[in-house]
Amino acid sequence: MMPNVVVNHSSEIGNHCILNTSSTIDHDCFVNDYVHISPGVNLSGNVSIGKRSHIGVGTSIIQNITIGNDSIIGAGSTVVNEIKPYTVAYGVPAKEKRRVDNDE
Repeated sequence: MMPNVVVNHSSEIGNHCILNTSSTIDHDCFVNDYVHISPGVNLSGNVSIGKRSHIGVGTSIIQNITIGNDSIIGAGSTVVNEIKPYTVAYGVPAKEKRRVDNDE
C-alpha cells in the first residue's frame, strides 16, 4: 500500500496486491489476490476485481461493477459495464478490445 491510498468501510483486499499511490477503494469493494491497482485509480462502491487483474493509471470504475480474472484495464479508462475474464479493455467508456489467452 503506497502513500495516500484510501480503503473504505467493508472493503476486502486479497493477498499480494499492489495499491498504488493515491488510489481509492470505496465501500464494500473486493480486490482479489495478485491485483495491481495503479496510481490514481478510483473504485466506487461494491466493485469486484478478479484475480491477477491490472487496473491502469487514472482509471475510474463505477459502482456495482465486476472485473473478471486476468483482465487488463487501460490507463485513463472509465468502466461502466462488467468486464469478462481474460479481457483487455480501455477507453471512455471502456470497451473490450481483445481477449487474453489464459496461457500467456
